Amino acid sequence: MKFRQTLVVGLGSPHGDDQAGWLATDALAQRFPPNDPVLRKANSASELLDWIDGVGRLIIVDACLGLNRPGEFRCWRWPHRAMAIGKWAGSHDMPLAAVLDLAHRLGRLPPRVEVWGIQSGEQQLGDDLSAAVRDALPYLVDAIVESLHEVTPCTNDH
Repeated sequence: MKFRQTLVVGLGSPHGDDQAGWLATDALAQRFPPNDPVLRKANSASELLDWIDGVGRLIIVDACLGLNRPGEFRCWRWPHRAMAIGKWAGSHDMPLAAVLDLAHRLGRLPPRVEVWGIQSGEQQLGDDLSAAVRDALPYLVDAIVESLHEVTPCTNDH
């Protein structure tokens, strides 16, 4: 099977820090030519199943819980046990780890999968993006750009 280019998916919603994946995707769109990489936004992790056929590298950006402080971010290469037990901040219909596991079982998972998580703050529905996440987003985007250029690849050593 011939693999297409990289697909970057920002998971999120319009609520509070759950916007982080979408905002990171918007910022990446300003840094790359159209469709290189392919950038998409999703409300639900299950939407990935519609987009991954033939993709060689999948990068997912999402708000998460369980890191030390709001705005902290980390990259995991799938599979990684921290991903299976971690909590993700969105109200996704299926947990991200379950969607990636299903894609693997169906033989549809891209050969390289990276998940970039950014710690969300404690927020209520309808809140704006927290200052900590807003301030960290440019650094997260820079790190993803470096990973895309293989300057600092995402590894499970993080």
